[in-house]
Amino acid sequence: MDTYDKGLPIIASWASLGIAIVVTIIAAWGFYPYSAEYHQWRTVSGDVTDVNSRILSTGKSSINQRFVVEIDGQAYGCDDTRCASVKVGDVLTISCKREWQYAGVDGYGCNFVSNEARA
Repeated sequence: MDTYDKGLPIIASWASLGIAIVVTIIAAWGFYPYSAEYHQWRTVSGDVTDVNSRILSTGKSSINQRFVVEIDGQAYGCDDTRCASVKVGDVLTISCKREWQYAGVDGYGCNFVSNEARA
């Protein structure tokens, strides 16, 4: 044993190991759920079969409106007000990411990309 095997260097190496473990645990928790579908934006396009809207509470004194657009049988929540102009039969393109919910069914949160109205 020499001076590098005791004292402050040993404490620093154990502290570094502890910090690395804590960072790994926080990163693993932060990326839950682990499916890439929850962390990547994916483009969805298709014929709109139904359009609705929901009023959601976002805090003590504020609300938000979410438009629910059904494309080829799958419901997507659109947070963009341009989704209000979408009609049944239009070809809608949105960019979506899966949203995890603690006590509910996971859904999709989407942003507007484009809309092609059919005459």
